Amino acid sequence: MVKGNQKNSLVRPFPKQFRSSLPVIGLIATISGIFLVMILLISFFQRVPVDKLTGDVTAIAEIPVYSGLLTQIGIFFWIAAAAVCFFSATIALPKKYPNSLKIRKFLLISAIITLFLGLDDAFLFHEAVFPSLGIPENIIYLCYAGFFLFYLCKSWSIICKTDYSIMAVALIFFSISILLDIVHLLSPISFLFRAPIFDFFEDAAKFTGIVSWCTYFFHVGQWSIKLSVAKLNSDIV
Repeated sequence: MVKGNQKNSLVRPFPKQFRSSLPVIGLIATISGIFLVMILLISFFQRVPVDKLTGDVTAIAEIPVYSGLLTQIGIFFWIAAAAVCFFSATIALPKKYPNSLKIRKFLLISAIITLFLGLDDAFLFHEAVFPSLGIPENIIYLCYAGFFLFYLCKSWSIICKTDYSIMAVALIFFSISILLDIVHLLSPISFLFRAPIFDFFEDAAKFTGIVSWCTYFFHVGQWSIKLSVAKLNSDIV
């Protein structure tokens, strides 16, 4: 049984713990400060009330809280997938093991891509931001497709070692969603595709793709961690 004074000795005094955590606290303050200053600058230069930049969207727009429910849930899955990739990249195989750098790069690049796609979903990059800069939406889709093809080719040796069938499912549903969106934009009979049920199928395909994407990287994260543990245990033995 652990005695009382021994129990207390296991708890570091707050000042000592605080000093050791100063680098992390500094990082938190820096990241938070960057975004807060950005908000203030946008508010000042764009003449936007600051509460419009910090408040809840549904409250500002005075719309029901369930507005955009599926999109909001999809963003959670995007962020979850990005977090898994970032976390797994930090604890992937040590540098001395073969392919360790490839695995780390794959996880890190996948995290950045996933985070960008989540931001795209949240702030409508391809639907509003880029078109407002004079870039047509169909050109943006072509750029996205080209970048994804490059990403898959560069990462193929690692992807083949994972459960890539789940990624294939994600890409199939993303393709269906994009195809439906392009048909909606370019078809000469686009008025036939303005029914809510058509939008439902487009959004449902995208949401299924997002969930599949998140599931795939959850499996990749598990695989990379198990691989790391197996290698380290083999070294210890």
